Amino acid sequence: MKKIIKYLGIILLAVFCFWISLLITYILPYPLNKINLLWVFIVLMLFKYKNFSVVFFSFWLFFFLEIYTYSTPFGVILFSGVISGLFLFWLYKNVFTDYSFWASLALIVSTVTLFRLLYLFLSYLAATFFESEFMDVKNILLIYGWEILFTSSLLMLLYYFFKWLGKRYKIFSFN
Repeated sequence: MKKIIKYLGIILLAVFCFWISLLITYILPYPLNKINLLWVFIVLMLFKYKNFSVVFFSFWLFFFLEIYTYSTPFGVILFSGVISGLFLFWLYKNVFTDYSFWASLALIVSTVTLFRLLYLFLSYLAATFFESEFMDVKNILLIYGWEILFTSSLLMLLYYFFKWLGKRYKIFSFN
């Protein structure tokens, strides 16, 4: 029964994070609306819980995003997100093991970059096989650059905020 409640809680948290991400996307102006809040939530959860359940959380987040998206064939976002989540977990456990500011910056930049490269490659394959138009690569790379910049900046702000919260109030701790 506890596992069912735990998994239901993960799904509900994923729905909440998904809706907050959509809210940020539609409210903020142009460059700031490119913040990928989903990856910020995933990395913060990884720093907090340090286990494989973060990959399941990423699966549910990108599953809801996949259902909401109508412009790509089903599975492009989900596959890119889950593979990037697995890559994030592997990097976290085997490469960046010190849980520092620089490790979190390297994690978010490499994960969002891999996610966007996989998404771009799978979108190109889908456009080729379904004979539809592919987007302008120059604009895509500019948008992805804004996304990486603002997503990593937000993660850095939240990283220091939660570090301060952990030291001051013992509420949220990464160690």
